[in-house]
Amino acid sequence: MLGFTPFKKHANKFNYIPRYYDPEKEAREQRRAELRGERAEDAGGEYVYTKNASDTSVAVDLEEAYLLASSADTWINVGPCNTLAELTAQNPKFADVPAIPAVRNRMVFNNNRRQTPAGGSDFWESGVIRPDLVLRDLCTVFNPQAADTAELYYYKRLE
Repeated sequence: MLGFTPFKKHANKFNYIPRYYDPEKEAREQRRAELRGERAEDAGGEYVYTKNASDTSVAVDLEEAYLLASSADTWINVGPCNTLAELTAQNPKFADVPAIPAVRNRMVFNNNRRQTPAGGSDFWESGVIRPDLVLRDLCTVFNPQAADTAELYYYKRLE
């Protein structure tokens, strides 16, 4: 048993790697969760584009987008649009109201209720540190009978 020592030579050294809080990393993780549709699922919604399992935005062709839109009851985060007229002007196919229930029932919401005059969205600035408000808005959007949409903070219904 020569050569065996049950103690470490340097017992005062720790195997410790310090971990620091990184707010930018947390913001990236929250953004990835939003892109994956997790916030919508937390609020009672269902992400219709199940083919996208990544944490990035994926471009889809117009036909697939039209099919996805026709199967959705609610449509959120529609880009820079402030009204339904802007949305349908951006793509006339979405003006086909009978085929898209979200447009027909006026259940189209965007996260640009709080905007600067230059067009900047407070959703992307303070939404990452106030996920409670984002989740409350999404709960209201996906369960309209539970609360009044006039109480939305980041989201607004497109008229």
